Amino acid sequence: MAAPQTQKEWQIGCFEQTVYGTAAAEAAAAEIVAVSDVTFPEQGVNFREVMGNSGARYPDTADISVDQYGLLTEFTIAGNVKKACIDKILYAYFQDVVEGETPLFLKTFTMEATQPDFAADAGYFCTWWLKSPVASTSLKVVDVICKALTLTCDPGGVLTYSATMIGRGALTTNSNPTGTWTSVTNTTFNYHKTDLMTANIAGGGANTMPLSGGWKLDFQQDVSGYGDDGAGEFDAVVIDNRRITFTSNVRYDTVAQALQTALAAGSYVDVIIGWDGDGDGDVALDADGDFHLAFQMIQDKGQLQNSVPIGNQIGGLICGTSATSKAPITVSLVTGGDRTWPAT
Repeated sequence: MAAPQTQKEWQIGCFEQTVYGTAAAEAAAAEIVAVSDVTFPEQGVNFREVMGNSGARYPDTADISVDQYGLLTEFTIAGNVKKACIDKILYAYFQDVVEGETPLFLKTFTMEATQPDFAADAGYFCTWWLKSPVASTSLKVVDVICKALTLTCDPGGVLTYSATMIGRGALTTNSNPTGTWTSVTNTTFNYHKTDLMTANIAGGGANTMPLSGGWKLDFQQDVSGYGDDGAGEFDAVVIDNRRITFTSNVRYDTVAQALQTALAAGSYVDVIIGWDGDGDGDVALDADGDFHLAFQMIQDKGQLQNSVPIGNQIGGLICGTSATSKAPITVSLVTGGDRTWPAT
């Protein structure tokens, strides 16, 4: 009988695939994804009971079938956003990135109107391992992308994430990753070190948005399988209904009043949240650790809060503008590390 295990003994690794449907090699080296909590994937099955003529008033084994064809496997992870590994999760959601040149390797994520053809090996999909301390008992999910992602930043803390990952096919429970796994550097993004928090209302110019509480960006999309690959799996997955929402609490002042007016008028608001990696006070994307989230929002809520100080809870839907080819959101991160992703 094996010794009992705890979550702290398990490690999470993400390995980029080049061929859809072909898992990364177990001997591959990997960076450990920073995770403080994980919901292990379910060993999914298709359970079917079709009543026959067993002559009994209880289920009969002859009437039950179980298989693992056409499955999509989900699991969730959460933790502090760390500069060295959040880019993989962002790419797994956005499916579009441009990586700059040395030495900064600025990564710019945008939301395109179309999705990659995974079945033709386009896009970003990975093998994820949940590595057990016992050989040949690790969990493996292949062809994984990100279905949902929430970024949250609250007073007294750092930026955190929660992500729902989804892969194609059944969960493998006897995998044995043997490569070298390396921990990432502990570079996080503190609420009280936010260097940029502005709201530009209907193009009238950027105004500092004075926070009185936390904020949250919630990324959602539907992921479903389609087709038949002839080997028991879907051909690939399709992404639909992509939606991002933003909520925050700001101190009630003239900017908050202007946001209330914009809410009533249905005016768009351009919001930028950013951290300055080198602490030199500028907001340019020119230093390792720079991190910007820029998006266009149409507000759907604005309510005064009986807090100290009085606050204004704002929120809205992140929208693009097709007439001007303006993307709903652009996320920019300087990592100082080369992923060899699509270049400028």
